[in-house]
Amino acid sequence: MIVYSDGIYPQLPHYIVWSDDTGQGFMAPTSMVQQLIIVHVGGMGFIPGVLLSFKSKHYHKEMNSDNYMQWVQKKLILNLPHNYVFVVDSATYHNVLSEKCPTSSRKEDMKNLLLKNKIPLTGDLLKMVLYTLIKLHKLRYKRYVFDYVWSAHGHAILHLPPQHPDLNVTDHIWCNVKQWVGQWNVTYNLDDVWQL
Repeated sequence: MIVYSDGIYPQLPHYIVWSDDTGQGFMAPTSMVQQLIIVHVGGMGFIPGVLLSFKSKHYHKEMNSDNYMQWVQKKLILNLPHNYVFVVDSATYHNVLSEKCPTSSRKEDMKNLLLKNKIPLTGDLLKMVLYTLIKLHKLRYKRYVFDYVWSAHGHAILHLPPQHPDLNVTDHIWCNVKQWVGQWNVTYNLDDVWQL
C-alpha cells in the first residue's frame, strides 16, 4: 500500500477583511501569534492513531527533523503493517542526509567516500577531479536518515521531487482544509480552529 505524508500549519489569523454594502473594503494584515501544526499520513483515508498536532509560534523552528523522527518512531511506525511505500515531499525535516557530500574536505576523505560507495579511482587524482566525481555520483550514495528507519521496519520510502505538491495526495486534502478553516474561522481563536 502507498501512503503519503504531509503537514499544514494554518496561521492565525491571515487577514481581517472588512467590506460595506457597496463592495468596497480593505484587508488588514494582522500579526501572527500562533499556528496549529498538523501532520498526518494516508492513502485511501487517513491512518488511525498517527495524527501529530500541536500549537506553535514558529513552524520552521518547531517542525524539525527531531520532532518528526520522534513522531515516526513513537506513533507512525507502530501503526503501519509491513510493506508500505511511504511517500514524502521535499520538506527539510523529511530529507536529513545520513552522510553529507563533502564540499571542501580533505583529499583523503573524498577518496574514502568514493571508494566506500564503489566508485572506481585511478591514480593520484587532483582534489578538483575527486570533487567532480563526487558530484557526478552523489545520487548513487545519497541516503537520508529516514530511508534507514523505514527500511529497518519493512517499508520503502519514495522522495518526491522538489516543488511538486501536485504529486502528494495529502497536499490536496490540506488545501481543502485550509480553505475550510479560512472560510469558517470567524473568531480567530486557535482552539476554535482546531474544532473546525
